Order: sequence, then C-alpha cells, then structure tokens
Amino acid sequence: ANGPEESVLAAESASELHAALATLSPDLREAIELVYFAGLTYEAAATETGRAAATIETRVRSALAHLHAQLAR
Repeated sequence: ANGPEESVLAAESASELHAALATLSPDLREAIELVYFAGLTYEAAATETGRAAATIETRVRSALAHLHAQLAR
C-alpha cells in the first residue's frame, strides 16, 4: 500500500492535487504549502507562522494523511 507521501506525489494531475489541497483546513494547508511547496524546514515554517516546530510537523502529517485519503478515492 502506498503511504501518504506517495499518494500525493502520484496524483494524476495538478488539478486533482489542487482540488485535494482545497479540502484542507487553513492551518493544514498553510503547513503543507510552507514545507512542501516553499521548501521550508519545520523550524523555518515554525518561525514564519509563530508556531512550534512540533505543531508544524503534526499539521504536515495530518495534511498528508488527509490528502492521501482524498487522492486514493
């Protein structure tokens, strides 16, 4: 079985991924955008948002799980 990251990377199209991203809560979307699309570390994303690095990591993991569920449909 593919994990969350593999599902995200294997999205059939940019529009499919964009639609899945739109279903995330603002907090989860912000975390995934900063870490995956802007390339920030958890620590840099934490500084950017004023949150703890552990919070960013948890949000990224939650976002990946949510995206995996959306893209696996």
